[in-house]
Amino acid sequence: MPTTGVRRAATFGVLNGILPCGLLYAALAAAAGLGGVRDALTFIAAFGVGTLPMFVALVVSARVILPRAPHWLRQAAPVALALVGLLLIERGLPREFPQAHTLHAGAVHVLGHP
Repeated sequence: MPTTGVRRAATFGVLNGILPCGLLYAALAAAAGLGGVRDALTFIAAFGVGTLPMFVALVVSARVILPRAPHWLRQAAPVALALVGLLLIERGLPREFPQAHTLHAGAVHVLGHP
């Protein structure tokens, strides 16, 4: 992995582009529902431009705040990020709903079916 310069930024940009993002998926779904390619492209372009201020603020704050952060915080941040990632994966796993069978059986009884 390149350590500095444009190649590093491009590499991270490509890798960031393949990460799943709920907000992007929602924007893509909204753009798909607009009915026209030009409208969809305009919507996605506006979405991209709208995210730029936050990304710029993130980069600037990382360059200003990170060097001043205590050493323990810089070491704890990747661990906290990994834990949040594991939590998000766990939340996405399928669940069994034992009460669903009970609710279905109750609905069938209410409708008068045996």
